[in-house]
Amino acid sequence: MSSGKAFINRFLCPLVGVASSPDADDIARLNGLSSFTELIRPFGTKIGQVQVQDAQHHPILLDSFCVRVSDVRHLDLYDERTINKAVDHHLSQFGHGQPKLPKIKNASDVEALSNQDLTPWYSSYRKLVCDAQGISEHETFNHPTAYIIAVSTANIDPLATAQQLVSDVAAITTTRLYLDPTVPQYFVLAHDPHVAKSVDVERTFNRMRQTLPNCHLLTVNAVPHSSGINNDLLGSPEPPPNPTVPDVWSEYQQESEVLDKFAASASSGSSTSLTSVRSGTSTPVTDEGFPVFQGSSNTKQLVDIPGADTKDSHLQRPTANYGCYFSEEDFVNLANWLKELVTTHLVKHMQSCIQQWNEQVASNRRGLTGRLNRLVGMKYFGGSSKSPTTTQPAVIDRNGLAIYPYNSPELIMRRLADYAFMLADYRLAYGTYDSVRKDFQGNEKSLKYLGGTQEMLAVCMLMSDGIGRGSLEGHFDVAISAYRDTKSSPYAARTTVLCYEMLKHRGLFHEAAPLLIRMTGEDSDVRSALFLEQTAICYLRIYPPMIRKYAFHLILAGHRYSKAGHRAHAYRCYLAALAVYEEKDWSLVEDHVHFFLGRQCAYLGQFEEAVHFFLRLLRDSRQSASQHNAYLRELVHLYRQYVSIHPEKASEVLSLPIPHITAADVPVSVTESVNTSAKRIEMDDAWERMENELWEEGYKGKARRQVIGGKMKVAVGEPVFVNFTARNPMKVAIQMNDIYLRCSYSDATTSGAGPTQSVSADFDVAAVAEAVMDAGESKKIQLRLIPKRERDISIRGVHFTLGGVIPSYQEFGDHQQDLTITVTNPMPVLDVDLRNFPETMLAGEVREVDIILKNTGNRGLKNAWMKCNLPGFVCLAVGDSLNSPNNALGKTHLTVSNKLSVPASISIELPQVDEGARRLNAGESTSVRVFVRAEKAGKLAARFLFGYQSHDGAEMATYRSARHLLNINVLPSLRVHAITCPSGVKLDEFILGLELENLQTDRNIFIDEITTLSHGWLLKPIEEVHAEEKAVLAPRLTTTKYFRFERVREDSDDFVSPEMITMRAIEGLLLGDEQQAFRPPDLTMRLSNITLHGQSHRCFSPQFRAMSTASRMQHRISQLSSQYPALTPSQLKDVFTLYFTDDVDISILWSADDGPRRIQGDHHIMHINLGLQGPLQGMQVGLEPLAKLAKERAGKALFAETVREKRALITSLLKNTGAGTPVRVIVTGTDGTWAEGPCVLPITIAICNTSGANRVKYSLSLDGSDVGISTNAPSTPFHWIGTTRSKGSLGPEEETAITFMACFARRGVYNINRWTMNAELEPVTGNDPLHRKVPTASYATIVQTPSVPVWVNIQ
Repeated sequence: MSSGKAFINRFLCPLVGVASSPDADDIARLNGLSSFTELIRPFGTKIGQVQVQDAQHHPILLDSFCVRVSDVRHLDLYDERTINKAVDHHLSQFGHGQPKLPKIKNASDVEALSNQDLTPWYSSYRKLVCDAQGISEHETFNHPTAYIIAVSTANIDPLATAQQLVSDVAAITTTRLYLDPTVPQYFVLAHDPHVAKSVDVERTFNRMRQTLPNCHLLTVNAVPHSSGINNDLLGSPEPPPNPTVPDVWSEYQQESEVLDKFAASASSGSSTSLTSVRSGTSTPVTDEGFPVFQGSSNTKQLVDIPGADTKDSHLQRPTANYGCYFSEEDFVNLANWLKELVTTHLVKHMQSCIQQWNEQVASNRRGLTGRLNRLVGMKYFGGSSKSPTTTQPAVIDRNGLAIYPYNSPELIMRRLADYAFMLADYRLAYGTYDSVRKDFQGNEKSLKYLGGTQEMLAVCMLMSDGIGRGSLEGHFDVAISAYRDTKSSPYAARTTVLCYEMLKHRGLFHEAAPLLIRMTGEDSDVRSALFLEQTAICYLRIYPPMIRKYAFHLILAGHRYSKAGHRAHAYRCYLAALAVYEEKDWSLVEDHVHFFLGRQCAYLGQFEEAVHFFLRLLRDSRQSASQHNAYLRELVHLYRQYVSIHPEKASEVLSLPIPHITAADVPVSVTESVNTSAKRIEMDDAWERMENELWEEGYKGKARRQVIGGKMKVAVGEPVFVNFTARNPMKVAIQMNDIYLRCSYSDATTSGAGPTQSVSADFDVAAVAEAVMDAGESKKIQLRLIPKRERDISIRGVHFTLGGVIPSYQEFGDHQQDLTITVTNPMPVLDVDLRNFPETMLAGEVREVDIILKNTGNRGLKNAWMKCNLPGFVCLAVGDSLNSPNNALGKTHLTVSNKLSVPASISIELPQVDEGARRLNAGESTSVRVFVRAEKAGKLAARFLFGYQSHDGAEMATYRSARHLLNINVLPSLRVHAITCPSGVKLDEFILGLELENLQTDRNIFIDEITTLSHGWLLKPIEEVHAEEKAVLAPRLTTTKYFRFERVREDSDDFVSPEMITMRAIEGLLLGDEQQAFRPPDLTMRLSNITLHGQSHRCFSPQFRAMSTASRMQHRISQLSSQYPALTPSQLKDVFTLYFTDDVDISILWSADDGPRRIQGDHHIMHINLGLQGPLQGMQVGLEPLAKLAKERAGKALFAETVREKRALITSLLKNTGAGTPVRVIVTGTDGTWAEGPCVLPITIAICNTSGANRVKYSLSLDGSDVGISTNAPSTPFHWIGTTRSKGSLGPEEETAITFMACFARRGVYNINRWTMNAELEPVTGNDPLHRKVPTASYATIVQTPSVPVWVNIQ
């Protein structure tokens, strides 16, 4: 149909009943048709234009008027079961062609669809629903509006036969009280000139016309033929000729044939129920519930037509020669006769009836009078006398529902509205429907009538604009509810179809979708599926399109199709929905769609597609373990069926999504050991930096550094181990069998070769028989590859069999360059194993570890080096244990190198062989004992890089490296906080306070030793150390211990301080003097040790000294880098020394019990400097002239970037990071006695210049007297007597003492520490011991005042 309005006009048009004699039917059978009704039926749609008048006598032109033709013996047509079977049949026929909806993902895809019909099977359904339903008492659309009585001239007595047919029609109307017996009758005399040759046609026709009114003569079958009936079943002696007229009968005959055969089977009881037909379409299943394939479903007729040959499907049936004896004149005459009958007689009769019923019945039922008449009867108010018949009451059928006779006012009103609707007078029809609706409303026995009127009210509102007062949804809901309550679901479906067609015609898709959804229910899966599918299309046609709702309703439709047994349509719906939901990360929706599609493909025999969909279910999702188990079992079952049907496919390899293997999890090594603490040791920036440092420190000038595109190098015959992690994302266990590598080799002629077999002439690949992974488990799998020739081998991926059934292959990803190895001549291979390496340590804990080095290659190795990314983390062992003393035990003076350097690589001592050479032969192993120490708490990633060379006699042999990565969890142990302050008693003394807290919760920590290392300071106890329990820290306990530092002055006259050396290096850096290398002399350090617990003396062990030195080096570089960010690490090493004069390193050595094992550790404090000023504070003043000169030189640089870098360097060097003045002042005085007069006491002020390089000029001024805390009020202040000022200068480390007199007038306690000092720091001038001339600079003045009081008591 071209539009919804045309569709409704086609199926809600006048019905003409036909009663034909057998001889008239023979004329139709001669043309391949079953009856005279079938002969004239197609011409009812070819009436064309008809002009009618509405109730106001306005002309209406109907462009495509049509009528329906039906045999009066078959007015019931088909019941609901027959219609449902026919719908199933049509859906099955469309399903054979594997229909598909267009792939739609977004709105742009919808725009490309235009207005094409996406569901032609729905068009068949709507036609069956609207056209195949028979007569009903509640409406008159299927009641004949006229009768055609047909006889032929071949009849012996045509007149009598026609009268008998009239009686038969009357009998039909008598048995059906709701049929109008006054419907006009039209007679037709059909004449076949080749059958009734001897009949006087004119005489017979005149005889009938005199007796029977409205009689017509129709001549047909003008094509010559014999008198026998041309029926294949009767065996015609001659074949029928080819038709010369258009075939207008095939469409009706094909539909009627299917419906008639289903109806015949239902009446004979030979067919099964619809449920059994659907169940017969289902595929058999195994005991486990899996589908069993029994042949191709694409050619199987899903719904068999009873009595029909299954080999001849509806789409393949031969075309009959309909109308083969019709000439073109016969065709035109038949069409003209029916058109004249309709336009001249039928339409005028209907208009006359409309006018009569409107005046006699409808007018009396409108308004208030009509309401009262319906309520209390017409006898009280009078009524029209024009009523043609006596009103009869309604009859109650066996179901308790009312049936109104034809002459009841209710049915007359309904007939009036239906006639008006069929003649397009929609305003009159709506008003009449609304009026008669009130008669049925509130009467439970008239629900079906109420549903019919509500249905037509909704349709009338849609057929014409501007009519109707209620809402469309209200009329629709009442109609559907009424039809369902009276078990008339076919009419409810028809209501939905009619309203949907008109809403679609008007473009109201948003309003149409809810109407379709309301008609979905459990009573009919097919109907629900069709309506849900149309709902989805409505959401697609809405602007803007609602794509997700479209997909959701397609899934609902597919589910209902599946329940109805229509697998192809279910597959089509879900496949269209998948296009919307895929790549949306809606895992549960995708899993449901993939599972359903896999199942439907299995039912349809498409096992390759079924396996494809089930593979998508093997992933990490929110499904339960039982669901994952079902996915795996069904996949295995489907694959077995697939390969049983296609044995040639058994060798094909699938790409499975499980287990998860990525390129980042595939380390390749030449050692068999699997690194359990790291996923993959791949070459990153950190490893590359360590490789460069190792080569510079250990092999520069001693080995060739050969790099081939970042590829790994192995030797011929040397096994290569590929260690990858396979993770099972499923919630059930999976099993991998026959696991082996797939590799390819390439050279100049075979580059890019594909995967080869596991064994070839170039390499051997070993397989792993089985690997089982539990739910969510990650398992490390090691595979071995042995190259046989020198060439590049690319490791492509891994081959395995899932569950021993499904062969699979997974690529290792896009990082193929990382998985390409270069095979060279035989070389050594170093296998490293760290024995007893802890996974968990305490911060500061020292642990002994054995490193086992094994040469698994074919050549000996030499020149082994080790490097760690954590400075101070590891050191080689000397002696038998951590407590092993050396010859330094008891010494208080140690000579150390004061050269600042970055922690270098460690040379490993290999076993000694003949002639004193050291190497590790092939197949041999050696053990290296080391100590490791974690500096801070946290998670550490310790990288160990080992380098070695092949012992092949070549001095410049290529070196190889081995990498090892370990993760360590470092727990907190001890918190240490140090506080220093100058002593108030001595000039060369500082007080040290150590706050110690045990951070452990379950063990005691013993403080064994407090050790300091400094050039000029010694650690002394403030009080004598008593019992050892003072050194025990209970869990979470905090304690504070106090010590004192004493200054030691034992330097010789030619001693050059590290500060002076650093300043001269800075001077050379500023002046660009790079000729003289920076070589600071060794520095004599003084070791102080206070033992608090035990007698271990670990501070003298070489391991402790090495680790403390490494910690000092690391802290020093970190400190200088933050203070001088403009200096590079190499510049820092060439400018600064490791120690300054007043630097002090404090080490706390502790121990703890861990079961039978004794934990030992140490904490270092490296940031203490006991100078009162910054180490370089006084010397920086002398650099200002040099800095000015250096900036001028930098300004002449060629590039602006160089200028900025040079000036930033100078600014950084001149940055004052000092603590203040180097002058210390101590005021001392004695207590006095007041004897009835002022008390005069001497007050001594000691002044010391603590600077080691600068002279200080000072000016001391005593402040005003203080008001003491007197015993007698009022208080009297004390006064200074005599000189209150003093000036002078002090050389480096020079001291002086000045005595002043103070007078106290009364008894009391007085603060005598009241003074102000101005100190001017002179820069270094003249020739220093290094004989370098330093320009004169300006002085720096520092003001100093006392910070704490000094009390004297006057009694």
